[in-house]
Amino acid sequence: METTQGSTADHDLLIEVNTNVKNLANTLNAYTDSNNRLTQDHELRIRGLETEIQQMKGAQKSQKNQMAVLGTIFGLVSVVITIVLFVRGG
Repeated sequence: METTQGSTADHDLLIEVNTNVKNLANTLNAYTDSNNRLTQDHELRIRGLETEIQQMKGAQKSQKNQMAVLGTIFGLVSVVITIVLFVRGG
């Protein structure tokens, strides 16, 4: 069977299209892999930051509780001193 110039051109075009599709698929796969690695990296860093934030919130809550206890103690001491001075002065 004899090939014509048109069928050879079609065959060459199909080979070129097939090569371009393969290259596009490889590029897309490489991009997807790179994007997945980047996303995982960001997720790891965000988890670390979220952990730090939770620890800071816990420390702040603990500090507020300590300040409330100290405020109560100082308030009671002031009341006792006031009562003692009132009784001694009277």
